[in-house]
Amino acid sequence: VSRANTIADDLREYLDVTKIDAWQWSDVRPFVICESRSLAGVLRDQCWRYGVNSTSTNGQNNGFVRTKLADAINEQSPEQEILVLYCGDLDIGGGQIEGNTHSVLLKACRYRSMSWERLMLTEAQVRKHNLPSIIKD
Repeated sequence: VSRANTIADDLREYLDVTKIDAWQWSDVRPFVICESRSLAGVLRDQCWRYGVNSTSTNGQNNGFVRTKLADAINEQSPEQEILVLYCGDLDIGGGQIEGNTHSVLLKACRYRSMSWERLMLTEAQVRKHNLPSIIKD
């Protein structure tokens, strides 16, 4: 166990991991929501770096969306609009997961101003990059 000589010395030890909420004065607060845990994991460091909340829906996990995610959104300043930046597959299953997540959040956060934007994967991205269509088993 190490002890600092002063409170100031002790606090200096935490400066590299301490973050001030950069969005607290903004009219809009972004939330990155990913369909998959793996994509959320890839984006986690960048989201943390810029102070953006991020998570995965874990597929059709309604319990998580209704409680943890909705609670995190509802805890934000009521004056802020929530901007959900959604990252998911562009297939039938992905569309259903996105639609369900959006619907559940709108109901669970009904007193919030919320907008929704698909960040990836969009049809325009598929066309621009000539991405193949696949069917997952």
